[in-house]
Amino acid sequence: MPESSKLALLLVGFGLFIGFWLSSTGKRRFTSRAGMLEYVKVYDFLTRSVRSIPAIELAPGMVAATVPDVSGTVWVDVAQLEEGDYQHPPLALELRERIIQVRDALWEVYPQSIEEWEDGFRRDADPHLEVSIWQHIASTYEALTAARMLSPAEKQDYFNVLVACSMTPREHLFNTVSLAAISRDEAEQAVRVFDES
Repeated sequence: MPESSKLALLLVGFGLFIGFWLSSTGKRRFTSRAGMLEYVKVYDFLTRSVRSIPAIELAPGMVAATVPDVSGTVWVDVAQLEEGDYQHPPLALELRERIIQVRDALWEVYPQSIEEWEDGFRRDADPHLEVSIWQHIASTYEALTAARMLSPAEKQDYFNVLVACSMTPREHLFNTVSLAAISRDEAEQAVRVFDES
């Protein structure tokens, strides 16, 4: 008997296997008595391959992305990303002033020079949109932390949650963020503030 058949029989024997199917969004799901387990596609830049993993296995440092020549949204490990080429000339003074405000608001948790910030934005497809996203992160961060006595670790957790909010579907957010100093409830409140402001 082939190994795959033995595995299927084992799953049926334990009453766990009900079925696999492909949803309209391309997500494969496994249904058990415990509920549905969603699968997501993960792209590996090193092997240039896509594989499916249970969404609960998404880890900190993974973000949803669109990869050229790969259909649909996939998850990627940010450690595998390389800087792209510049897509824009040096940014206008108005945009640089907005970047300075972001840098100043986030300096304690993300100490980057104005040159480093601009370098990244010049590589983005739409620097104005990206700066607006970072302004939202910065203003939300200030709203959550300014009037409170928080440790550096707590501030870092809030920052990490807000950055994840800017690029992660909510149902996967807490798989991709590691909390060291704030509670899950505090992190969920930060998500609500981000979404409502």
